[in-house]
Amino acid sequence: MKKKNRIVATLLGFFGPLGTLYFGWRVMLLNFLSFFMVTIITIFAADGTPPSWYQYVTAAFFMTWSYFFTDVHNGIAENGRDKSEILGFIFNSALAYLTKWGSRLEPPAI
Repeated sequence: MKKKNRIVATLLGFFGPLGTLYFGWRVMLLNFLSFFMVTIITIFAADGTPPSWYQYVTAAFFMTWSYFFTDVHNGIAENGRDKSEILGFIFNSALAYLTKWGSRLEPPAI
């Protein structure tokens, strides 16, 4: 595994989950799945339409996530560990993000 550049990862993160192709197709696939789940939750929470600011928040999230994920990727690459550790990190961080975000939703008023 080759080390990745933080600046390149951050700039590609602007394009959302597509920018994570820089880390590999498996990383991109898991990010698309987590992005899809968060988008579905957001649409249901917003009564059928995502808020107008949603695209900006997701771009900022993926830029930040790519910046910090570069450290994880480079650490695993330097230690010569298996790539499956990266996929486990992505899946766990996506679940943690969904849980944290989903816990802030309030049930609709009756």
